[in-house]
Amino acid sequence: MPWLDHNPVFGMDTVYSLSLGELAEEPQRDCPPANQAIRRTMLREAFEHYGSEWMGGLRSWKEAAAFLENGWPEGAERLRTLTGKQAAQLPQAKSIRRRLTWAENGDEVCRDRLQSGQIDQCWRTMRRVPWAAPQTVAIETTFGGHFRQTPEELFWQGAASAVLTDILGEAGYRVEVYANRVSEVSGHRHCTRIKVKEADMPMRLDGMAAIPCHAGIFRTFGFLCIEQAEFDVRGWAHGHGDRLYSEEAEILNGGTDSIHIGLVNSERQALEVIHNYVEQKGTQQ
Repeated sequence: MPWLDHNPVFGMDTVYSLSLGELAEEPQRDCPPANQAIRRTMLREAFEHYGSEWMGGLRSWKEAAAFLENGWPEGAERLRTLTGKQAAQLPQAKSIRRRLTWAENGDEVCRDRLQSGQIDQCWRTMRRVPWAAPQTVAIETTFGGHFRQTPEELFWQGAASAVLTDILGEAGYRVEVYANRVSEVSGHRHCTRIKVKEADMPMRLDGMAAIPCHAGIFRTFGFLCIEQAEFDVRGWAHGHGDRLYSEEAEILNGGTDSIHIGLVNSERQALEVIHNYVEQKGTQQ
């Protein structure tokens, strides 16, 4: 697991960076000394203290680990339903896929068209129409929320990134997705950065549902990642997050063209985010 133990971003003390698969291996990981006591308390008392409802229905670490390993089928179905319901209303991202085109010159002649007299439409070629944007796009979204947010509100934070990933993927973009949580205590900043989707891998919808959408995953494994900070998070950082600024995110993702999703608490806000960003990429009829 890549620990960035230098200051990759000005003003950021530590960045804890890991992939979706690595997150599932985390329940036994030790914390820095500053946070070992709170980690022991969370492992022992979190579910009893906060209750199943606050944990999104989860009742144990075993259940949370199973969600990470197997995904969240119910959440994935909600995302599919959302995409299908809004298909007619959502703008389509301008496609950058290669398309077959016919013209009076090109790469290869079609004998059937030539013999039928279609001289001006007998050559074919494959081209990208149009080339509208870089082929790889990074979606940067928030991981988790504040203490008083309901599991339903946290679901929509992840739903915006999941549906947007699906739309851009269908248009031919290579999409990578990062879920970010910045903790700030007494001037110290720590970033938990989870790469939920690789650019060259298909979207695993049940995995996308589990990480950015499920309150219980953030309030178990996400809390553990917060506690990897070298400074004392004091419990405050669990329920109060700061933002990862766009300039910081683009340094961490190597300058990839990025979409930055702010705080989302409802279906209406999620759809507004999707509309706004897809319209920036252009639309096709």
